[in-house]
Amino acid sequence: MDFKVKSLFRVDVACIPAPTYRNLQLNDPRIVNEYLSALGKKVTNHKLANKVELLHQKAIDGNFSEQDAEEYKTESMLHAESVSSRTFSGKYQWSPMLLLGVRQVQYWTVRLRKAKGSFTNITRLKTVGKLAGLCESDIDSPLSLQAIIHNLQQTRTELKIHQQ
Repeated sequence: MDFKVKSLFRVDVACIPAPTYRNLQLNDPRIVNEYLSALGKKVTNHKLANKVELLHQKAIDGNFSEQDAEEYKTESMLHAESVSSRTFSGKYQWSPMLLLGVRQVQYWTVRLRKAKGSFTNITRLKTVGKLAGLCESDIDSPLSLQAIIHNLQQTRTELKIHQQ
């Protein structure tokens, strides 16, 4: 059942576009935090929290319409959205599971190069291993070429699962 907003609420309400048409996509926690921070600053700078009671009283007296209050709120939200939409995140930066998977693939790739005889800096191998979440004993343990290839294939499969 469709209702016209004006007839239902007796007020003209601004059309709010669907999230897919707006810049802000609430997937990245860093962007969400930046949005909330920008909105909080806007509300604090304009002292909207202190004006709520005054605006409400003006609305009751008939000097101020609800639409004007909504405009304040909408303006603040649009400002926060525009500020936070400028942030672009990398492919794996905001997902700890994806980042760990990428680092594990990097570790097993470096380990495979070393097993094939390519020069590999042991410090790099240990650093990548620690970033991949492996303990010191696992990094230094000797493995056959087949075991390394198997681990690399397994971590790539797990990474693909996390990417979906």
